[in-house]
Amino acid sequence: MDEKMISLCISYPSWGDPERQMLFRIADYYPEEDTMYSVPFDDPEYADEAKRIGFHPRDAYPYMAELREWEYAVDDSNKTYSYRYSRNIYEIVFLPELETVEYTNASAIRKVLTGGFTLDESVSENLLLVIGQTGTHYAVLQCRKKDLRRVSGNVYAFASDIRDMIHAMHYLREYDILDSQIISTDNQYISLANGKAPIRYFYNSTTLPDSIGIFHIVDFSKYIPLFITNYIKKNKETAQFSSSEIRKITDLLEVIFADQKHREDFFSCTGFTSKKLEELLPQYKALLAELLLNDSSVETVIKNSLLEDEAVWSRCVDIVRTAWMKEQDAERTRIQGELQALTREKEELDAAILQNTKRKQELETDIATFEEQLATKKAELEKIQADIEAELAAFADNIVHSTAVCAVAQKFSSGRGASTYSDADIVIITPVTTDKNDTLDDRDDFQEALADNLMSIGYDENIVDAMAQLITYSMTSYLPILLSGNEDDVAQCVAAMFGSSIVTLNISNNNKPTDYIDGVQSALENNSVILVNGAFSGMSVEHFNAIRYHFAEKGYIVLFSLDGVEVEMLPKMVFEKSMFLDCHQNITSYTFAALNGYKANLTDLSSTVSGVEVGVQLKELEPLIASGIINRLVAINYAKFMAEIDCNIKKDWLVALQICVYAKSTHKTEALVEVFDEMGIEFEELKYYL
Repeated sequence: MDEKMISLCISYPSWGDPERQMLFRIADYYPEEDTMYSVPFDDPEYADEAKRIGFHPRDAYPYMAELREWEYAVDDSNKTYSYRYSRNIYEIVFLPELETVEYTNASAIRKVLTGGFTLDESVSENLLLVIGQTGTHYAVLQCRKKDLRRVSGNVYAFASDIRDMIHAMHYLREYDILDSQIISTDNQYISLANGKAPIRYFYNSTTLPDSIGIFHIVDFSKYIPLFITNYIKKNKETAQFSSSEIRKITDLLEVIFADQKHREDFFSCTGFTSKKLEELLPQYKALLAELLLNDSSVETVIKNSLLEDEAVWSRCVDIVRTAWMKEQDAERTRIQGELQALTREKEELDAAILQNTKRKQELETDIATFEEQLATKKAELEKIQADIEAELAAFADNIVHSTAVCAVAQKFSSGRGASTYSDADIVIITPVTTDKNDTLDDRDDFQEALADNLMSIGYDENIVDAMAQLITYSMTSYLPILLSGNEDDVAQCVAAMFGSSIVTLNISNNNKPTDYIDGVQSALENNSVILVNGAFSGMSVEHFNAIRYHFAEKGYIVLFSLDGVEVEMLPKMVFEKSMFLDCHQNITSYTFAALNGYKANLTDLSSTVSGVEVGVQLKELEPLIASGIINRLVAINYAKFMAEIDCNIKKDWLVALQICVYAKSTHKTEALVEVFDEMGIEFEELKYYL
């Protein structure tokens, strides 16, 4: 046991002596992968592994978390030595104040960050604050503990004072991390004198992924006055105004907003874009003029020179008092005249009221009679309306049923049955299957049965296993599947595996997600398959994101038809959140045989691959990451797929296909060809995508 190890360790007070620290091993770090893996001490294989690590007392302080390089003593295998390993670690913090705040509500998040949030004092220096979650993805903001100010006790906040542009913190970088990249101390079972140690969370790498953007701590509207005053301070000599030149304030604003260098300096410091300035300029011009007037050079001259002379001061007071009294006397005369006119008008109205009192009483009697008649007519109208709606509903049911039956009969002339939902854009299809209905709770058995069904609809036996593996991986990872061609038949195969229906959603260009989300939800059953047509016809990801959030990430099986849209027309985000299957390829027959029906449950088919296996496959993809063809987030998804099917990217073209469509969406196919050549990857099936 002379091999040196590097581990993430946390110190805790000793049971018997709180002044003495114990150093616990939480996760092991592998520099060549830049990845940490939690140490599974509950695994018998790790029963003899060191759980507590030796250290010099001066190296540790209570609740310290850091990477330590350690080794077993040569003469005693129960003794270890450790030294600090100089690499960053990032502690992930879930703020209780943000648990009920929506990720899309940036204003509410800013209010918590600047108003105060609870933070344990024992957290590390480098922090990732969780501000939102979507499925297995977490949105986090990176900061340092020293960036925070203590409000009181263990309540901290970010400073909201931005006047010092150079030293103020204007924004935090935002990152997207997966739950599989989070290391928790929950499974270490560290017990202290006062109970189990609090759970802490850490990012499993010493380097962060590519940032997905920046999050501003203070709303941009607060920067407008700062933008102006910052210019004034830099241009004091050219921005002086006398009282007769105050009208030039607006002209000065135009000069300030047009000063390109000032804009570049300002936005490079704050992280905002010039576009926001152009949007807010019109509504802030008047306000900014008023702000500058309140701090004009005229007022400064009076304050700093004239008022220092007592005689000048007295004369100024007399002049102001005389002018004020003259102005007020004129105002008093004007108001007295208006008051007399109003008094006469009131007297005339009082007389009119007396004359109309009797007429008012007569009208009130007539109104009461009319209201009784109106109530009677309203009741009659409601009855007629109810009869009309009942007739229309019966007629509509007949029309919808007849239309749906005709449409399905034309499309599935082989005899597959179908029913319809009341919304014209949602059709429920029930596949025709044999009466086999075996229960499949083993992943391998499920994939083999799915491959047989794919073969029965005409796919070559050499490709069906790979197709079944990709479909199974996507479903169990809650990822939508993008289908190019033959979507209906593939959806039939998948639905037959669960003994479920297909909810077919047809989206038109004028549809919004709110038009169909509730309707699809009402039509769904357990393990329902959702086939979406037309989601990308407008070259927008609005429908893709909505359906993925509402259904795919909640355990439903979602298939998207590309409907002829070329992959390079879709943004890379679509391919980061899904898997792609080209169903045009390897079709040997267009005859449709009866499908085998089963009763599978998605939760029984989950994968058991370890982080180590994923890390091994990630190494295979490193040339593609290093060259910028794919990012690390996508690479982890592909590595997990490779680990699940135990494949080699140089031999299995279906994995390479995912990389091809991703590169095509980012217009990097030429660079991909070069990297594939260097890696020795060449597939006939990929030529269309390269």
